[in-house]
Amino acid sequence: MRPEDLTLTTSKQAARKRIRVKHGPTQRQNRRFIVGATILVFVSLWYVKLDFSMFVANIDKTYGIIGRLLNPNWTLALPYLTSFIDTLAIAFVALLTALLFALPIAYLTASNTAPFPKLARVLLVLFSLIRAVPITIWGLVGAASIGFGSQAGVLGLFLPTISYLAKILAQRIEEAGYDIIEAMSSSGTPWIVMVFRGLTQELMPQLIATVALRFELTTSETISLGMVGIAGIGYTLNMSIGTYNFENASMGILIIFMGMWITEYTTRRMVSWIRKER
Repeated sequence: MRPEDLTLTTSKQAARKRIRVKHGPTQRQNRRFIVGATILVFVSLWYVKLDFSMFVANIDKTYGIIGRLLNPNWTLALPYLTSFIDTLAIAFVALLTALLFALPIAYLTASNTAPFPKLARVLLVLFSLIRAVPITIWGLVGAASIGFGSQAGVLGLFLPTISYLAKILAQRIEEAGYDIIEAMSSSGTPWIVMVFRGLTQELMPQLIATVALRFELTTSETISLGMVGIAGIGYTLNMSIGTYNFENASMGILIIFMGMWITEYTTRRMVSWIRKER
């Protein structure tokens, strides 16, 4: 046997006999996590009082509903499509209106552009509270203020959309704005000019990409608001489900799926194009 072969064989044998080193604290942490998760699962099952016999007893009804959902009522394609266009319009108006307020707020709260740090902290806390409230609550507040309809949808989306956009845009400003701010500050440029003519032009591709992605989420939220009676395709779908017209509801679900897929595809392509242009 050649010396090279002997060395290779010895190395393989040593690798087989290699002792695996176990990290005690990590293993204890894993065991605690598994035990805690198992206890939490059983406590949750006991708390919600799941009755699996009820699922088994009603399995035939479930099959019947699925069968009806697989048979959409194609005569309602145009009405549902019209409702989805209404949903897109509500989302677009809410997003555009919120953007007009969110952009200045983002500059007021970003750490590298905030002229008043105390005001920035107050705004950050305020918008954190707004984001903590579910979108359906804001929709009901809008409906209680001006009645059900498209305007209530725009009003319900207004504050949550501002809080989200302000947070994301402030992060974009903090990530990419230090060099421009330092250069313009050293030349004595006023804050308003520095922000809206310097930073905004430089960050415009990122801002457009952020708004495009947010439009997809706003459209989804508008559908959710429709489920509580605001407006749009969610309202039409809720009426079908409430009257157990699952064939009609299936058509609405299909329109929502196709519409959201097209919306997502369009926004992704737009973002990719913007990034390539940069």
